[in-house]
Amino acid sequence: MALALEDDIPWWRVVGSDGSLRIHKRDPMLAQLQKAYLQQEGVQFTPDGRVQMTPEHVANPATVAPHSATASSSRQV
Repeated sequence: MALALEDDIPWWRVVGSDGSLRIHKRDPMLAQLQKAYLQQEGVQFTPDGRVQMTPEHVANPATVAPHSATASSSRQV
């Protein structure tokens, strides 16, 4: 995958249209990390582990603080 530009969406915010964490197919540990990052940002999950995609559960990106350098993964996906 190409290097992210400054205005790009962080990798952990990319989920399937059904709310699934598609990165699980590539590496289950990355899916766990992704879920942890999303939960830190206030994202809610359904009982089956998908992101709650209804409008009242979607956060406003302008109100979410970015992760510090120590919280981000150096592994590119």
